[in-house]
Amino acid sequence: MIFYTSIGRGKSATDYAEQWAAIGDNDLYTWSRPTNNPVLHEHVHGDTKVYDWRDPFLFEHEGRHFLVTGGNLNRGRGGAAVVTLYEADGTNLLSWRYRGVLFTHPDPKVTNIECPNFFKLRDRWVLIISPHREVEYFVGRFDAEAGRFTSERDGRLDHSGHFYAPNSLVDPEGRRVLWGWVRGFPDGLGWNGCLTLPRVLALNDRGELLQESLPALTRLRGAALTRDRLTLTNATNVLDSIQGDALEIETHLDRGTARDVTLWVRRSTNGDQAVPVSWDGSRLTVDGIAAPVPAAEGSRALKLRVFVDKSVLEVYAHDRICLTRVLKSRPEDVGVAVGAREGTATVELLRAWPMRSIW
Repeated sequence: MIFYTSIGRGKSATDYAEQWAAIGDNDLYTWSRPTNNPVLHEHVHGDTKVYDWRDPFLFEHEGRHFLVTGGNLNRGRGGAAVVTLYEADGTNLLSWRYRGVLFTHPDPKVTNIECPNFFKLRDRWVLIISPHREVEYFVGRFDAEAGRFTSERDGRLDHSGHFYAPNSLVDPEGRRVLWGWVRGFPDGLGWNGCLTLPRVLALNDRGELLQESLPALTRLRGAALTRDRLTLTNATNVLDSIQGDALEIETHLDRGTARDVTLWVRRSTNGDQAVPVSWDGSRLTVDGIAAPVPAAEGSRALKLRVFVDKSVLEVYAHDRICLTRVLKSRPEDVGVAVGAREGTATVELLRAWPMRSIW
């Protein structure tokens, strides 16, 4: 069974959205629409008008079925961007009642919320939203009786505008797995986007959201390419033994006395073109986009896992901070290098694997 937002032909998505359902055969190729569609009509809100009402996400809690959607309550003027909550009246999921506003964005500049994901991790609940800027997450508590979510911690799921509108599921091993939409490809191609590699979400003991690459991705690895410990003093070291436009790279970088330490990927032979992943001890800058990233706890090092896939770059720092970028590299730019500026830095670990296509 799937749920989706339907906009009538010639109607405004801001004013005339409905939530529909479809039921599929076991092969998931053939679908039929129940006769009582829409399963959620705006009349369910009574006197409340929800604008830009879309993107249903379902979850189950203590034997009860719930659905959340995104939208706003003041035609996008700011300060009333909301996630609304609904509960199913029966097990066939065709009849729903409005439970109220689950969450209102605390930033008055946010005009609307899209693509909410709401789920439980350990003893907390996680709300992921796409508010027409970088994707955000909130960690807190859900009161099912009151229909309210109280946030205790928040952050950016990905610090790049090239990552948007993620969706998630629970896999057969009980893990919360998430994909994002990669946007930002050049105009005029007739398409825009692909999906990120799958990420596994978890919470640590401090309630911080963790993001790790799906372990099954190791099956795509070719033969390992490694470099011994490197010490860099005001120098760039081109790693001739590591090249490719589809790579997984694992490295630990100790900035030492250097102003910053940098890993370059998709580097040209003469170095005039390259994509930098640079760290100054407190900020990680990936292709010009910066995110706050301190050293690992109890260490001076930065732990990085980097995926290069032709025109897409995904960077994980300390399994918490992620940045996704669409690249404009030339096909011949396949080099990798490391370097330090204004001091001495150490590459404590550097391993790379060519990645095979999954297709």
